[in-house]
Amino acid sequence: MPSRIGDALHWYATYTPNRIAIVSSAGTQSYAQLWSRVCRLSSALAELGLAPGDRIALLMQNSSSYLEVYQAAALMGAAVVPLNFRFTASEIEYVVNHSGARALLFDDSFVETVQSLRTRLPSVAGRYVVIDGSADHTTHSYEALIASGREAPPSTPADLSACYFQGYTSGTTGFPNGCVNPHREFADCLRRIATIYGITENDRELVAAPLFHEAPALFALLQIFRGGTVIVTSDSSPANVFEMIDQARATWTFMVPTMWASMVASEEIDRFDLGSLRVLLSGGSPLLTHTKDAILRRFSKGWPQRILWRHRSRLGDESLSRGPTAQGSLCRPTSGWNVRRAER
Repeated sequence: MPSRIGDALHWYATYTPNRIAIVSSAGTQSYAQLWSRVCRLSSALAELGLAPGDRIALLMQNSSSYLEVYQAAALMGAAVVPLNFRFTASEIEYVVNHSGARALLFDDSFVETVQSLRTRLPSVAGRYVVIDGSADHTTHSYEALIASGREAPPSTPADLSACYFQGYTSGTTGFPNGCVNPHREFADCLRRIATIYGITENDRELVAAPLFHEAPALFALLQIFRGGTVIVTSDSSPANVFEMIDQARATWTFMVPTMWASMVASEEIDRFDLGSLRVLLSGGSPLLTHTKDAILRRFSKGWPQRILWRHRSRLGDESLSRGPTAQGSLCRPTSGWNVRRAER
């Protein structure tokens, strides 16, 4: 697999140009179309004054644009700083200033919040970009930027040792803390997870968990890194998630435990087939036993092809469960993972 995230996109755009890369409310994008837009976006951002190593802050809901920005940043050697769209204005101000972000891309639904912060984000200067709104004398249009960019990748490859993803914690005990992820380590993680779960170009991932979190972003980039299709939605209601799984024949998805609990508790779950799913992932917090059992009951047919992943338990363990197992079982350890079982 390629060393750089942008190299993978270029490869698939060259050799499988008509394969569908992204499905969203905006329609479908082939790999050739995605590569073209990503090149143009990276070129336009460079014309705004962004350089390799710069941070790009994102205040956005799930969309195809979110994935385009992630790819453009990887291509030009910049770093993304995804902002929790539930942050207060003071938290957004802190993260943007702490990271030194030199651009802020945002959905039109957040325009009032952004407007209130303009005088308090000195590093951004005039580099404000609205994703789905109109440009004015203080804000650039995302689509206009893409239209103005050159359809050629940067001449210098991204520095693998430089930061690519600078995520921030939720800030429950104070202001959020930044976590720096270099490009090389991020790409290595994509390769390892692809091997662990057997993700291929024939897979289709549904992304309903917010892309400002590292895990949903990681998994979405993983599917593009492997040449498959990402189905992205900002509507995480059970009815919409189940409908999209069946319509798009999604083969895998990641959700946090609260989302899984909502899914299995919904009466909508029995209205849909969901038989295309083969990999189910959960992480970010402990998956309660009764939620896990409900998932196993609903998706019991077809094991062991369907996989349930649990990580970051209260003890800091990571566990991999393949199929119905005894309560508390960690099952088989996986390459590169430390697994520990502790009695409580």
